[in-house]
Amino acid sequence: MHGLIRYAYGLLGCILFLGACDGSPQAPDSAALARDFIEALNARNTDTMQELSSLPFHIRSQEWESAQDGTGFVLGAPTDTTVNTPMELATHFSHLAESVKVEGTEPIRAGIAGGPSLDAELQGSGDAWSRRDLYVFLRGMGDVEHIVAVAVDPQTSHITGFYYN
Repeated sequence: MHGLIRYAYGLLGCILFLGACDGSPQAPDSAALARDFIEALNARNTDTMQELSSLPFHIRSQEWESAQDGTGFVLGAPTDTTVNTPMELATHFSHLAESVKVEGTEPIRAGIAGGPSLDAELQGSGDAWSRRDLYVFLRGMGDVEHIVAVAVDPQTSHITGFYYN
C-alpha cells in the first residue's frame, strides 16, 4: 500500500511537471510588465524601461491648474509626444526618471468594471491608447491626487505608452 501511495505521488508530480513544460511560451502578465516598468522608473533604470517598451512610444502629460471659477483644480491641456527612435526614447526616459516618482507600485487595472476610468485623461488621444491594457499607479497627494498610467500592448507584451499628471 505504501508503494502505491509513492507511485501515485510520483505520477502526479510527473503530470504537473509535464503540464508546466508544454512547450508553448507563456505571455508575460501585463500587470507585471507595468509594475516592472514603474519599478525601473523609480530606480532610474532607463535600460530596463527601454527593454520593456516598443516603438512608437506615446507619452502624454497634463498639468493641474486652478479652475476658472476658483473652486479647486482641473487638468490642463495635454501635451502629447510620439517617440519613434531608440535615441529619442532614451532621452525621454531619462527625463521621466529624473522628474516622475511613483509611490504606489501596485497596478490598478483601468477601464474594467470597478476600476478607474481614464476617459478624461486620454480624451482626444486617438488610437495610441486604444486596444491596450491600461494600469494606473498613484504618485501621491498634494493639492490633488497625481497619477501615472502605463499602456501595455497585449499582442506584443510591451509597454507602448506612459501618461502622467
